[in-house]
Amino acid sequence: MASIFISYGRGSVELVRELAGDLAAGEDHQVWFDQHLTGGESWWQSILEQIRRNDIFLFALSPESLRSEPCRLEYGYAESLGKPILPVMVADGIDSQLLPPALSAIQYIEFRNRSSQEAMALIRALRRLPCNPLPDPLPDPPPAPISKWSHIQEQLDAPEALDHETQTLLAGKLRDEVGRGDPSGYARPLLVLMANRSDLFVSIAQDIERTLAEHPPPSLRTDDDSHSNVATGGRSPGTWLALLGKCLGAAALGFPLGLVVAFLIQGERFLASATFWERDLWWYWVGGAALALLFFSMLGKRSVS
Repeated sequence: MASIFISYGRGSVELVRELAGDLAAGEDHQVWFDQHLTGGESWWQSILEQIRRNDIFLFALSPESLRSEPCRLEYGYAESLGKPILPVMVADGIDSQLLPPALSAIQYIEFRNRSSQEAMALIRALRRLPCNPLPDPLPDPPPAPISKWSHIQEQLDAPEALDHETQTLLAGKLRDEVGRGDPSGYARPLLVLMANRSDLFVSIAQDIERTLAEHPPPSLRTDDDSHSNVATGGRSPGTWLALLGKCLGAAALGFPLGLVVAFLIQGERFLASATFWERDLWWYWVGGAALALLFFSMLGKRSVS
């Protein structure tokens, strides 16, 4: 029976929980991942201690874990300790040719489908791994990873005025992240925090205001904004149907409205005019339809407001 440390990205926590359950049930392995940390603990020191204490370092491969700075530091430390490292593919979206050097040299195990064949392959791989003693002396532990968002918030919370270069750099980083949809969820709140600073240069304040207006928070986005608008060039199917209905209604009302306009302009003599019925009628019809369409548009604006 081996003790196993699992390193993973936050987006894969449910998959890792299932993986840990399968390992503990199938081979009675002792499995640790950071769900066991409790409040008040020095989380990074606890993680490093668990890497040293457990026999095997299992790296749950996912796009999130490969982008994670803590995960990178964890498997780097495990490698320096001489721990056997077993990469396990738990999610799609990874090019195996672009794995970091410490992981690309090791054959990874497939576990995306959790099939019986994949489970047996994982068990066999774990059985083959040695339990190496810790080196003496121990290598220096890596420093605790500091989030880039914490660093930016520290700068924005500082009472000192920010110069133009610093403001431009911070606004650019946050704007780019918001433009990508803010996958972390931190960039937009920090951009709002920056917008409230009293020392902002006018051009930067305007740029931030424009970015926030163009990228509203998810709670304010409609389905039409995020889906149908993309497919229909900015208008939802319901909008196109409403516009078609207005056009048909305007065409239907255009004829009687055109006759009314003709009567107001020409009086009763237009009824006996051959020119009117052969030529002018169409222009009055178009004019009447335009008036009807204008009326529908104004009515629609009033209903929205």
